[in-house]
Amino acid sequence: MAYALRDGGWRGFSFFGLFFALTISSSVVISHIMELDLTIRSYPDIGRVAFGIAGYRTVWIIVFLFTYACCVENTVVARDTLINLLPQDMFKTDNREASGGQLLTMLMVIVMIAIILFRDWGIFDIMLTGFYANCFSSHSNLPDFYKQTKNRKEFILLLIYIFVPTAILYIGVGCLGYHLFGNTVEPLFVLSMPGHLGASKAAKICTGISSMAMQVDELVTNPQDDEQDNCTKSTLVRIALVATTIAISMAVPFYGPFMAFMASILGVTVALIIPYMCFLRIRYPDFTRRQVTSTVVVLLVAVTGAILGSIKSAPALAKG
Repeated sequence: MAYALRDGGWRGFSFFGLFFALTISSSVVISHIMELDLTIRSYPDIGRVAFGIAGYRTVWIIVFLFTYACCVENTVVARDTLINLLPQDMFKTDNREASGGQLLTMLMVIVMIAIILFRDWGIFDIMLTGFYANCFSSHSNLPDFYKQTKNRKEFILLLIYIFVPTAILYIGVGCLGYHLFGNTVEPLFVLSMPGHLGASKAAKICTGISSMAMQVDELVTNPQDDEQDNCTKSTLVRIALVATTIAISMAVPFYGPFMAFMASILGVTVALIIPYMCFLRIRYPDFTRRQVTSTVVVLLVAVTGAILGSIKSAPALAKG
């Protein structure tokens, strides 16, 4: 948030407020869709109800790409924060100097593979309460949340519990970071903190560890893994996917542009475009002209934001 304020100034809060309101609205839209069809069990099922099997596959691919990109992103975050705590000559040998970032990345992937192999850990149920750390765009978890609530009122209260504290933390930390460091603030706010302070080291450690854990639950769990054969195949596939994050995270040595590009395309699609497009497709015969117009306006805002955000972040991502 502080890095976004550095690029856009204080007027960036207007965009934050707009996206905050739209994501809450799209979350409520998801609850309406699930009430219309009780067979919906996952986010891709919303695409199936709206557009058939093609919609299911399309939404599944988008959610998979978003989850995978988040794994890469959090691997980069963990690497950059933890490597900052280690001595510069820690990985030197007699004739060569190993890359600390590479070794840390491999270590993190080993940890993630271990989590996949031993995935019956209750701690990951607790992690779901913080899934909006990805800038309010992890809507693929909402069907699971909705199934655990008694009615829409309880679901909306849950959304308020998630959204409001998260928004307050985003705004508070963003203002504090931008006020303290100004235009010198790093994409990872904790890297701007004085390295000699104990609080700074603790913040970096917490950021690195939490980043390793973020999004692993989505990659680990699968409701179709009840059979032993399915479970074995699924585990092997997940291990292969996690292993590939080594090469990709090493090819992305910078956090800010990657985060902006990913959120602009995949994040906006998951959080806004998919819910509103599916809702419009399902309820179009019953919609009034005003409802159709408002839904189309939201879709245009989302698509425009995705295009402009990707255009701005793509050059920085290409430069490396």
